[in-house]
Amino acid sequence: MNLDRVLRPPHCQLFSDDVISSVKQHSRPDYSVIDVSSVNVERRPSNHVTIEEPECHEGQAALILNDFKRGDPPTSRERNRVYQARYKLKQKALVDDLNLSIQKLRDDIMQLEKQRLALEKQRLALSCSPLTDSTVWNVAAEYFRLFRHGFNKPESANDALVCRFDSVNHLAFLQQTMTSNVMIETGSGIEAMMESWSMASRYFDDIDCQLMCLENGPRETLVGTLDVRIDVTLQTLRHVFPHLIEGEKLTPLAEKMVGHQLYLSSSVYLEWDPLRRRVSSVKYNADFMTPLLQLLGNLEDVSHVFDDANITPDCKVVPLLLD
Repeated sequence: MNLDRVLRPPHCQLFSDDVISSVKQHSRPDYSVIDVSSVNVERRPSNHVTIEEPECHEGQAALILNDFKRGDPPTSRERNRVYQARYKLKQKALVDDLNLSIQKLRDDIMQLEKQRLALEKQRLALSCSPLTDSTVWNVAAEYFRLFRHGFNKPESANDALVCRFDSVNHLAFLQQTMTSNVMIETGSGIEAMMESWSMASRYFDDIDCQLMCLENGPRETLVGTLDVRIDVTLQTLRHVFPHLIEGEKLTPLAEKMVGHQLYLSSSVYLEWDPLRRRVSSVKYNADFMTPLLQLLGNLEDVSHVFDDANITPDCKVVPLLLD
């Protein structure tokens, strides 16, 4: 037996040293997990196409819609164009409607302004003569209704128109129902009465004069009983009780008063001129001491509050030049 043949595997000639040495080793490409550029990725065409938004007019939209009517199957790009065209048409219609609405509002404002001016002229014309059916009773009732919350002059451009309209109403009423030299606490005349109410309203931010009772007085006089509510604010302290503020700091008495509401009992006397059928005098009296005594608790503090105040215990305000 040939042992040399037995100890060798079949095809051993294929694995001889000569064969193996002649085989070239293939180099494996280096792949990096981080370096994605080293990986060859097959790129497939995408259905998502970035479309530059075209300027679409009504004629273009109509042409696009007509293409669909011919029965040609629309592509994704064409569908997007149609949707964009419809959207732009809707937006254009909304803008056109908005412009029309704005113009209509401007026209309405001009018409209302003309009507307001015409009403002011009529009101001022009527104020030249007294009301034919005026009596001391209906004049008094309307007077307390109009001036229940005082009279404020406009402080900003936003409320100037409203305040101007209110001032015309107040002034026209006084010109119709008061004598030209009507007597009040601080002087005489309709302008003095308007200024007195304006000053009281500046002294007290929020004032409410509610008529509780109206009855006949001596001779041609009506006596009205009012419940008056006022708010004590920083503005009240600066204008009415300036001595209670030291620099920018409130005194202990001022700290007790600020932020509180005071309720005053007041009486108003309206004297009627039967010949001219107008009110010839408006005088009032109020108790400012009692509510302050209830708030502060002792007469010494109340006396100190009124020492250098711009108001008296019977609620007579002192004219003051305001900033």
